[in-house]
Amino acid sequence: MEFTTETWMILGLTLALGWLLGLMSRSGGARWKRELAREREDHAAAIKNRDAQIEALKARTVELERDRPATAYRTDADVRDTRADLRHESSIDNLDLRRREDARMRETELDSRRNPDGTRTIYPR
Repeated sequence: MEFTTETWMILGLTLALGWLLGLMSRSGGARWKRELAREREDHAAAIKNRDAQIEALKARTVELERDRPATAYRTDADVRDTRADLRHESSIDNLDLRRREDARMRETELDSRRNPDGTRTIYPR
């Protein structure tokens, strides 16, 4: 196919009309640029907020650790001694309870009767 002058003019006009139509229909890119800038600002604010929360939690943790001694720093010997003390105290408490119960039982006069099936039933007098 041969390109004549008319064919070249039609191609040129089509190209020029396409450019004009494209320029008129584009949004200029300003909208997505604004959206991108807003998204960047929101992201930066979210990061600052997260960092502030982390710092506040770290400060709170330091404050709580300062107020209350951590048990993680105890040695095994300390833990063993503490457990032994607790066992000793609880056994003494149990003995005291038994003694109190025995004294109370002695104060109360009881009557023990044998049932026909061989078991005993205790009745207060």
